[in-house]
Amino acid sequence: MKKNTLYNLMAAAGLIVLAGCSNNEQTVSISGTINEAKGEKLALMHLSGSNPVLVDTLTLDENGTFKFKPTVEKGGPDLFCLVLRNQTIPVVIDTLQTPVIITANKDHFGTSYKVEDNLNNTLREAVGYGNDLRRKILNITNLRRNNQMSQLVYNDSLESLVSSYKSNILDKYIYKDPSSPVSYYLLFETVSGLQIFDPMDRKDNRAYGAVANLWLNTYPNSPRTAFLEQRAKEGIAARLQAKREQERADSLLQNAVKEETLFVDLNLLGTKDEPVALSSVNGHGTITLLDFTAYYLTEASVPHNESLMKIYEKYKAKGLKIYQVCMDSDVNFWKVSAANLPWTVVRDTELLFDENGMVQYSAAAALYNVSNIPTTFIMGKDGAAMSRVEDDSKLESAVAKVM
Repeated sequence: MKKNTLYNLMAAAGLIVLAGCSNNEQTVSISGTINEAKGEKLALMHLSGSNPVLVDTLTLDENGTFKFKPTVEKGGPDLFCLVLRNQTIPVVIDTLQTPVIITANKDHFGTSYKVEDNLNNTLREAVGYGNDLRRKILNITNLRRNNQMSQLVYNDSLESLVSSYKSNILDKYIYKDPSSPVSYYLLFETVSGLQIFDPMDRKDNRAYGAVANLWLNTYPNSPRTAFLEQRAKEGIAARLQAKREQERADSLLQNAVKEETLFVDLNLLGTKDEPVALSSVNGHGTITLLDFTAYYLTEASVPHNESLMKIYEKYKAKGLKIYQVCMDSDVNFWKVSAANLPWTVVRDTELLFDENGMVQYSAAAALYNVSNIPTTFIMGKDGAAMSRVEDDSKLESAVAKVM
């Protein structure tokens, strides 16, 4: 069977394309039984690089048994896929190279198979949601083709189906266990030709960032980790470029706003994923601390927040406000850390990180020329910046002077 034919079948089945390649490999066993499949061609593909790579093919005998022994990458989990006609079964290989044993039927190969290990059972369950989404998309597509559904209703229905699927997948798999190879697989899944998670999308890029961060800690030597980081950074860079273009188009309006408010306004997401403007806190006749920090820098963040808490408790009765901008890539860690703080906490989502996971660029920090964190601006009662403090030991006395 030709490789090009296999690739076309995989595209028709909505198979994903994943990254990762290495010469540092060892062998694993993928075996099982496919009932009522005598004479059928079964192929094993490695989900690696820009295209899936054909590993091996075999012809099933009357018993339907098969066994592949592919080499796998070291440094982290690996991913393969069994292909029978236009049906696929994705396979995860864990770091222990646990043998994978699959039982299936020819007619329902990709939808009703059984697998013995827990990790691949989780993947099977997750893929089931994708199969269900594919069926629903096919149903509304047929209605549209038969003129039983308008284009507008079709577009709304498609958006609703995909949105519901994404929300389910994020809650049940990706954010529940970002370090899992199942989460990695789902990030790159396509269903009916649709790329479900787009790194160029702000909300989707959070998922890429969460998985990339956990893989960086858990599988630092895996080539898939580097690919995740690359995709996440590319998505952020593309969105930053789009934002810059929009900012240039709106420059006159923005300058007018700056002159009116005496400060550059920010409108960032709070812990409940709602936008919270700096102008909603600052410039209302009270002193405001505009604070830039990052919770993942625990050695600096913890004592810094302790200093802020001491100052806030001392002056909150006199109207002191705090608008704290965090530069954290891990959304869940940030939300947990911010949960019990008594002041306004927001997070800059327009971030770029270097290879060591340190902040390389923050759109909000750039607007205020912040190069070191933590940095705190003391904003006057009219909203204008009165002073800039980068040394926590001087922060309390600086606030005391203006209070």
